[in-house]
Formats: sequence, C-alpha cells, structure tokens
Amino acid sequence: MPIQSPKLDDLDYKSLQTSLINQIPLYTREWTDYNDSDPGITLIQLFSHLAEQITYRLNQVPEKNYIEFLKLLGIRLRPAEPASSVVNFVLTKPETVEQFLIDAGARIAAKSEAEVPPVFETVLKLDVIPAQMATLITSRSNKLTNINPGEAGPGTGDVDEYIKTRFSIAWDGKKPKLKDMSVSPVALFQRNSEHTHKHLWIGLAFNPAVTAGFLGARVTLRLQLDDDEQPVADGVAQCGEPAFELDAAPGSATELVSYEFYRPPGINEAKGKWMELAVLGDSTEGWTRSGEIRFDVPRNIGAIPDDEWESVAEGILHPLIGKLKNPVQGTPDFVPISGWLHVKFNLQVPMLLLRALSFNVTTVIGAETVRNEQLGFGSGEVGQRMQLGNDNILSDTLSIVSVGPAPQREQRHWRQVSDFYNLDPFDRVYVLDAEAGEVVFGDGMNGRPPEVGEQLIASQYRHGGGEYTEVDVGMVSLPESLPVMVESATNIVAARGGKDAETLLDAKQRAALQQKVQRRAVTTEDFEFHTLQTTGVRVARAVVVPLYIPYPQGNADQRGLDFDTRVPGAVTVIVIPDEEGLYPTPTEGMLRTVCRYLDKFRLITTEVYTTVAQYVRIHNLTLELKAEVGYSRTRLREAIAEHLERYFHVLTGGEEGKGFPFGVTVHHADLVAQVFRVAGVDRVEALEAWFDGQSPAGAVPEMHWRQERQTPRRLINCIEGPDDDVKIVLQGDETLFIDSSSVNIIIKEGS
Repeated sequence: MPIQSPKLDDLDYKSLQTSLINQIPLYTREWTDYNDSDPGITLIQLFSHLAEQITYRLNQVPEKNYIEFLKLLGIRLRPAEPASSVVNFVLTKPETVEQFLIDAGARIAAKSEAEVPPVFETVLKLDVIPAQMATLITSRSNKLTNINPGEAGPGTGDVDEYIKTRFSIAWDGKKPKLKDMSVSPVALFQRNSEHTHKHLWIGLAFNPAVTAGFLGARVTLRLQLDDDEQPVADGVAQCGEPAFELDAAPGSATELVSYEFYRPPGINEAKGKWMELAVLGDSTEGWTRSGEIRFDVPRNIGAIPDDEWESVAEGILHPLIGKLKNPVQGTPDFVPISGWLHVKFNLQVPMLLLRALSFNVTTVIGAETVRNEQLGFGSGEVGQRMQLGNDNILSDTLSIVSVGPAPQREQRHWRQVSDFYNLDPFDRVYVLDAEAGEVVFGDGMNGRPPEVGEQLIASQYRHGGGEYTEVDVGMVSLPESLPVMVESATNIVAARGGKDAETLLDAKQRAALQQKVQRRAVTTEDFEFHTLQTTGVRVARAVVVPLYIPYPQGNADQRGLDFDTRVPGAVTVIVIPDEEGLYPTPTEGMLRTVCRYLDKFRLITTEVYTTVAQYVRIHNLTLELKAEVGYSRTRLREAIAEHLERYFHVLTGGEEGKGFPFGVTVHHADLVAQVFRVAGVDRVEALEAWFDGQSPAGAVPEMHWRQERQTPRRLINCIEGPDDDVKIVLQGDETLFIDSSSVNIIIKEGS
C-alpha cells in the first residue's frame, strides 16, 4: 500500500451546508423553510463558506512541513537560465579604424514578439580587430591571378562557360551585405561549374598601418557554417575527449587544409609571393564544421598589384577585375583588396553554406547587468534578509559591498557561500536564493550579520533568462550603444539554452532523486538525473543504455548502437531535446554540451557517449472500422491521428504520458487497442501499416536512422508475404513515431 499523507479535514462547503440543514429539525421543528431566501439558510451558507476556508488552510500544514523540510535539506528553486549565442560585429570602414575595445556588458536587444523583447549582453571584453572579409573567390587554378596557367584560352568557344569552370566569385562583397550573411548564407563549391575547384581565396579589408592593431597581431578567425545546428540522425559525442584541433605542425601528414598569404613584391622584386601561413590551431576539421582558426597575422601581408593580374586570353581581362561591388579604400585599382588568404583543400573539398567568417565575434547571453543597487541598512538582528530588485540571479555574478556606520564609513566586501555550516562568527558571508533574489546573512555564530546602520550595496549582478530568450539566427541585431566604427551586430547562431525558473513541483521531484544520486554518476539513474540537469541546453528526456556504444559517426551503413558487441564499463546516453516535432533530435553541439557536463560526474574508468534516438516511423496506416452514430470520417480520422501521434511520441507517449518507451515490442494488436480508445470507434475490422527508419516525405532536414530499417515492412495481423510482420521489435535505442499525415480511414456501414 502506498504511503499517503492524511487529509486533516475533509469538510467542504457543500457537505457542511447539508449537515447543518439536516440538523435543523432536531433543534427547531418550527423552522420549515430551507430555501435560499430564508435568512437562517443564508447564515448557514456563510458559516459553511468560512469553515471551508479554515479547512483549506488546515490542510496546507503537511504541505508547509514538506516545504520546510526541503529548505532544511538545502533545496532551493533553481533560477531561470539565459539563452546564449554568438554575435558578429561588422565594421563600417575596417581600413581606416584602429583596434578598439568593446566592454563586457554591451547590450544588444533582440527582435521578438514578446511584450518585452529579450536583451543580450556580451560576456567578455572584445578587442575589435580592424579587419574583415571583403570578398570570396573559388578557383580550379592554384594561382589567383591566372585562372588557366598552362592551358589554352577559350578560343572561339563559350567564354563565360570557360571561365565558370575555372573561376567563381562566390561573394562580391556586397550581395548579400556582410551584416545579412547570417540569414542569407553564401554558397561555396556548390554550383555545378565549381565541382573541380579546390582553392578558396579570402580577400580582406584591413588597416595596413603597423600601429592599427592587425598586422602582427595574434587573431582568431571564426568560421560559422549554416548546417551545424541541424539535428543529425547519426550524431555521437564521446565524453572526456578534447575538442578536435588540427595538428598544424609543419609537414604534418594529417593536414586537411593548408593556408597561405600573399606577400607584395619587395625591393628589386618583379612580383610578390604566396607564403605559408603558420596556423596555431584549427578546429574546423578541414572546413567541415564551424570552428576557429588561430594564427599570427604576418606583418608583410598585403594587396596584389595591378600588373600581376593576368588576362584569360587576348582581349579578355581577368574575371575579377572591375567586379567587386565594395572596393577597399586606398588599395590597387584593378582589384581593390587590402590583402589575401589562400585556403587549399588537400583531400576533399566541402560544399559549404557560410554564415560568417570573421575576426570580431563574441558570446552573448540573454541577461542584464545591474550595478550599484541599494539593498538597505543592517539591523543587527541574526539571519537578516534583504531583497534584490530582481529575481533569477545568474550564478557567481552577485557582488555585495557595505559601508560601515559613521564616522569611519569603512568599505567592506562580502563573500557568497552555499550555506553557513562551519563558518567563523566574524566571516562576512551571505547565502543567495538566486530564484527569489533574496540574500540571507549570518546569525553571529556562523557568519556575522550586518551591523546596525551598515549600508549594503549590490555593486553588480546579472539577472534574467527563460525560454523566451531563445531566438533564431539574425534576431539579436538591435545594439543599444556601440562605437560609431561598428556598422552592425548580429547573432550568427541561434540563441539556445534558455530555461524557465524551476517550479515547486519540479523541485519536489528533483529533491527525491537528488537524495539518491551522489556527486558521482555510477548507476543508470545517476546518468539520467545529471543529463537532465545539464546547463546551457534543454534536455526533456534521457535514456541510458549500459554496456553498448554507438557505431562511429559518418558511416552510412551502420547507425545507432552496436548491440552485437558488449563493452564493459561503457555507457551511452540517448539525449532527447525539449523541442516540438514528431522526432526531437539534438544537434552535435547539444551532444557535446551534455558530454562536457557529464564529464564532471563520470568515473574516470567509465567510457561515456551521448547520441541521438533511433526512430521507427509508422506510416501509411489504413483502418477499416465501424463508427458510432454521429461521427464522420473526417472527425474520426483527425481524432485517431491525434491520439496515435500523442501516444507513440517520445516525450508525451506511453501509459503515463512521460514518453513512449525504448526497446519494447509493439504488436499489431497494440495499435488496434489504441484505436479503440478513441471516442466514436465502435469496431475495428482491419488495420495495416508500414514501418521504416525514415523521416516523412518533405521533412527538413531529411533524416535516415538505423540502416536495417530503410527497407519498409508491413505491420499486419496475418502474414501474407516476406515483407510482412505482426510486430515491431525495437532495439534498446529505438522508439516509435506516427506519421499522421498518411493515416487513411475507411468507414464500414452496417453491422
């Protein structure tokens, strides 16, 4: 028998009123009018109403005791978490400005339908480099100034087609504008004429003055691709592994790309040279994923003189001459660019959609900073509490100082602690309830309380967060105050990771698990609990599969977990994000974020992976049924499709509504039973469906899960052919979803 809290009093308004009226004949036989119009009945109703309120408050005593017990255990409601993103700063004239600083806390508002649009702030100071991308060129030739070295000219053939196969202006510097590139990505190596191209040339606009801050500086060039944030059906991350960093040592045999820069001609030199660019680090995996390229800018990088641009043939100028729509001030006439970088793809040329390639990017979060807020004055009482002007305070951002009473007016600093256990009576410490924005001081035995007349000031803190701070790419674009040298600021990745503040019900559920889960992740429950607590992402569900690991990523023939090989000490966590849709699937970035969080708790001997769920689609569902009177075919189809979609959903399905389970066997009869649960269904005469491992037709992005599931099979109650089955046997990393767009209902008339 389950343990249940007693209800201290079960009297309510109706039962009290009925009981009192029933006792009237025992005391006053002459009272015979029990209608609402009788004044005595009115008094009974008033008494019943007041008694019900007292009863309600009495029944809150167990709830109050429960909450007080949570406080005793140190359980506090978790504050909201802000979404984070990356903002690219575009300069007005990079060739004329010098390096300058954008302080941490620079505010950029987002375009949003919310009543109060979220405001984002830069997390760190940004040293703005006076340089940015001005043009992008791809070519087949390894020589930018000559597109057909050693080849015959176009002759009498199609000149335009001849040039296209050898040279392409991927971006002319103007269309789209640099500030709009995040929402209008530039395609590289994607045209048919570019399939033989192996070289990318990056034209830069920068200030060439030695003192400007670009030449000789150590810089980070951020590459942001368009498809990095898409869900991936074969996504895998291994916890504990360092982030990929290309070995940039000279002569490395593992280089996927190589980099050069153009050095203008020196004294007594007719032409300049392309020289190797010493790259310090490259996390782009050969430009196949977003990342950073770190290098020291050569002091002798520069523009290509006019006389080095060679013609395609007699009378046909180099195709770049006169084609740039955004010429750089103070550079050569033919191709006005400050300097060039060359990227050569040594193995495979990736097909890219480029959102940004910039030196001036920084992280922003959806929170706001408050400075020098007056908290109040000390009273000398133990455990004094003070309220901040805002709630949902970000961790480790609150700084409190105080000014002592006259005449000394000494300034003192206070330190935040998690609790008052084992502290010195003279320690100036406080405990913060971040969700409520409340500060509690010591009791004189463990931490000192503020003195009488001592003025306390919150010198700085950040607050905010919530799901509403999640916005799409290009929406964080309304800076409040930036230097005039900055033309625009735009987020080049979607702002994600915002969470609303924890509710009391959520805290109760977490408290029960938290008492069982220790600081280390050992059991499957431990890994599930810690995965759901991951900061920076919203994880709705986690399924832990011990002893098996995923197939290597990128293998089209093998996806999901390898259930043929047991790996002792291995744990795989299947991550399901808190997102809408038939088959919520995380991005690679989300998998890596969960991995980094689990690294804090896993045992050093445990091999941990995070991966995506493998989905089995039920589609082309055909039902023959008899409907109850009054139910039309259209109404039944919508009701059945909605019920099946909800019941078999990974987040809302199952008998308890907490998500359809993984690794179970689903029989044909299970679908029939669920159809019977829909109001209006009198009898199911026939049901058949197909199942496979593909996404619905037209879904973006198109998804393919476990390879063995690609061949469709029919689910039917009586096997008729080799592709038929009476059940779906799911693997431990597999679950179902219903493609409700293909549900077909046939209504049978008569008995």
